[in-house]
Amino acid sequence: MLGILIICAMVQVKECPTNQTNVAVFDFSGAGVEKELVTTISDLLRLELSNCPKYKIMDKDSMIKVLGTDIVVTGVDKAIGYCESLGISYAVIGQLTKLGEKIIISVSLVNRWTKRELFKDTQKSASIEDLDMVIKRIAEGLCELKKSKGKVTVESVTEEEAKPRRRRESYHSGGLLVGSLWAMGDYFGKEVIGETFMNMGTDLKLGDNIRMMQGGALSYFYETPYYIAEVNYRLHKKSLSSYMGASFGGYRFLTLTDFAPYLGGGLGMSWCSKAVGIDSLYPDYINANGDTVWQCKVKKESFDGMLVELGGGLALFRTYDFHFLVNLKYWMLMAKNYPNGMIISFGITYRKSGSGCGI
Repeated sequence: MLGILIICAMVQVKECPTNQTNVAVFDFSGAGVEKELVTTISDLLRLELSNCPKYKIMDKDSMIKVLGTDIVVTGVDKAIGYCESLGISYAVIGQLTKLGEKIIISVSLVNRWTKRELFKDTQKSASIEDLDMVIKRIAEGLCELKKSKGKVTVESVTEEEAKPRRRRESYHSGGLLVGSLWAMGDYFGKEVIGETFMNMGTDLKLGDNIRMMQGGALSYFYETPYYIAEVNYRLHKKSLSSYMGASFGGYRFLTLTDFAPYLGGGLGMSWCSKAVGIDSLYPDYINANGDTVWQCKVKKESFDGMLVELGGGLALFRTYDFHFLVNLKYWMLMAKNYPNGMIISFGITYRKSGSGCGI
């Protein structure tokens, strides 16, 4: 009877890891993922598993000394063979697979003696930035031999896990954008060109229709993980024509990555003025030589109306205190002839540490 109990105990020891069981974590294989990232994730899992009291993780250099530099394992049979060479009972193998922006991580704990996978787990990461949280969850699952559930993102971890990360929940920031406004019609009048001559009147005339004006915008943003609220004031000018607009908009981020596209729109008011003709000449002043300097009076018109904007852009370095923004918007005024066009702008926003509700 005692012999039977001893045999059962031996079988149990071989089946499941006990305290300080030697385990080798082999490098993952990858599909659609850069080799450097696969190696980094493999090293990260070794580090996380070293915190598990059940396991004594074999040093990577010791593995390379016995097996050579190629320690990528793609199947149970190869893992068992490598375990025999290393003289250990358990191996962790895995694979990273990229599908769009999502990354799928599969891991297995292989028992050398039973020649089967003792434990398997599969996790999905919404982005590369969230992989460290995924590996932490996987390591906890391997330590407890319990599977984690759900896709891991910055929003699916607990509040305690999210604290060390740079991702902020919500905050406000301000920024400056510069760019160009295009009009899809003759809405901004003619360009005024020429110069003023002494004693000879003014050689001013109207040039081509203005279709593009340079300018910029001052913007205020309130941002949550998926949504942005924006208030901005915009000014564009060329020659004697100008465009001013103030709007309030809302946008939605399509991803939670550092390079995040967004779409949305806004409403506001716009005021525009334009040169429509040469009205009259008049003497302006007499210079030191006694010459009369003439000036030209330009006839101008102005109009205003409700502003509608639709568009989107790309936010770079979303998890930092500053963003680089690339914006492309379609605009239309609810005024005569419905002036409309496109605005492309580039800019930077900054959030002072401690502002907003995030970390």
